[in-house]
Amino acid sequence: MRFSGTMKSNPTSTMRWLRSSDSVRRMTSCSFGYVSWIDDSPGAARCFLQEPHKERTVGSSDWPELFPVVCALLLAFSSSISGADDYPPYALNPEEAESIAFPAHATRRLAGPDTNQAGLSLFEIEIPANSAGAPPHTHAHEDEFFYVRSGSVTFMFNEKRKTVRAGGIALLPRNSLHAVWNAGDEDATLLVGTSGGKFGDYFDAVAMEVRKKNASTPQAIGEIMGRLGAERGVIIRMDKVPADVAALYGL
Repeated sequence: MRFSGTMKSNPTSTMRWLRSSDSVRRMTSCSFGYVSWIDDSPGAARCFLQEPHKERTVGSSDWPELFPVVCALLLAFSSSISGADDYPPYALNPEEAESIAFPAHATRRLAGPDTNQAGLSLFEIEIPANSAGAPPHTHAHEDEFFYVRSGSVTFMFNEKRKTVRAGGIALLPRNSLHAVWNAGDEDATLLVGTSGGKFGDYFDAVAMEVRKKNASTPQAIGEIMGRLGAERGVIIRMDKVPADVAALYGL
């Protein structure tokens, strides 16, 4: 499968997309130079940013700048294939985000799967200093990504760890065991997104069930989180919490 396209610097210009032998798809685009997106093989993707008189391959140092752009491109391309007219344009100011009474961390919904063709859900969460974020778990139906807006957090993925500072990202494919915690002395704020799947209503479902059951103990809340997660293909593995951060998880 191969996708390619160009975006002109004129704000009123269009983007051309070619998918295999399909007809050319067009969509209106914003202005930030020229973009080409190429997927040459399953699971492998490359993005090139072309600016006037120069061309460069996007690397890891460019992600803080290009993260919103890439998300927008993915949403735009998905919408261009089918059903684009079913979803009107959507914009949100910070004070308009809905707070969710999720017991593990402060959570605000920025976008739900009902707002876009790609089924993208986007949240902002806060992980206080010296606190757990999410326990080790896997997603069966969706990929998950994080963008660290402030502070720093540590991600565990499979048997590896990486501390990510403000401006950094983590991309965690479905079925990969991962966790996140904040072992530092500064509170952290993250954007969390999932693509497709059934996770979009998880934070709401947990908050509603905790309120319904009047759950107040870690055991009762943990049971709710585990049960509702499993219903959505999310399996929590508390036995995989590393010993050196067990105290953050109340173990």
